[in-house]
Amino acid sequence: MTTLARLGRPSGDELGRAQATGAAGKGWVLWFGELRRLPRELKTKAKRGKHTNTHTYTQRVVRTIRANAVALSGIVYLFIAMRPMILKGHERPLTMVKFNREGDLLFTAAKDKVCNVFFSSTGERIGTYVGHNGSIWGMDINWDSTRLLTGSADATAKLWDAASGTCLQTWEYQAPIRAVAFGPDEQVMSVSQVKYKQEEVKVQVSRISEPNAVAGGASPMEITGFKENVVRILWYPTGEFFLAASEDGSVSKYDAETGSLIHRAQLHTEKIHDMQWGNMYAHFITASTDMTAKLVDVRSMEVLKVYKKETPVYSASISPLLPHVLLGGGQAADQVTTTSAARGGFEAILYHVAYQTELGRVRGHFGPINTLSFSPNGKQFASGAEEGYVRLHTFDPEYFNRAYE
Repeated sequence: MTTLARLGRPSGDELGRAQATGAAGKGWVLWFGELRRLPRELKTKAKRGKHTNTHTYTQRVVRTIRANAVALSGIVYLFIAMRPMILKGHERPLTMVKFNREGDLLFTAAKDKVCNVFFSSTGERIGTYVGHNGSIWGMDINWDSTRLLTGSADATAKLWDAASGTCLQTWEYQAPIRAVAFGPDEQVMSVSQVKYKQEEVKVQVSRISEPNAVAGGASPMEITGFKENVVRILWYPTGEFFLAASEDGSVSKYDAETGSLIHRAQLHTEKIHDMQWGNMYAHFITASTDMTAKLVDVRSMEVLKVYKKETPVYSASISPLLPHVLLGGGQAADQVTTTSAARGGFEAILYHVAYQTELGRVRGHFGPINTLSFSPNGKQFASGAEEGYVRLHTFDPEYFNRAYE
């Protein structure tokens, strides 16, 4: 049997060579998460014995393929039969999914005004945070998973006791809140207000214990000068600066003590929808409507790698375990009824960090993927889409046991 050479969709040339040599008639073609073609004799072998559901049959097919694997033009395509847990806790589109630091809890936010928390191991819903009167656009969980911070279109930010679901504090603003984030010491929080009526876009940094004061008794630090709404805020772990991603395609770095602008980089030509840290906080990744995600060095703010997709990218995440990045997106939500799920690009796409090559696709959502995230141990990822479902995937052992060089 030919050694596993790569994971991904076969190119047209490869399929052509397979057909010319007759390999396509006796071999098989597999794509990440999806069975593309299977010889009749293998199907017959797989059907022998009792099976109660599609998943059992799929497992039997995979075992049969492994035992009867045939090389296709010198390449064997790996089929990873991940069975996702589908979490139904929202009635409207997802806006954010986020694991806690340990990775045992998954927090989700949506436009239905609530946040949910699930066990990542079983998919069991633990509880719901009810209290906002508008879509929840941003959330953050603190270091020890005891506090949850949320920001909503109802122009409020709320601090919750994560275990009991009790709202501990509410801050009222003059405009809807789009992004929230705890500071590294968890005594400071930052929120971004959107452009609304006479209110300009601003980021406000204040102490959590005193919403109208920061250290020293001064007024909350307000940062202005943004052309468009700030959609994500990321704090550097040392607390020396934070990043703000704007819908004008730029990412700005600000001094956390003075609020002065350190550097502003115009990374995208269209809206940025998401920004997440990479491993060790040495770089971050952005996702944009311009159909790209970009890996950026946090110190120099220079673009290191660019990952391209056929449709807008709404979220991107970096694996903490392997050199992989995951992109999610799809056709715009107001156009999803005009095309099929296959052509809408409603899949999560895995890329190699360094080589920028596509490694595989995971389908399942039937609407644009608005948010996704790797778990802290890199063994799971969660995605939330426009249709209101969260899909929690656990990678099979094959994903970790193969060489990606």
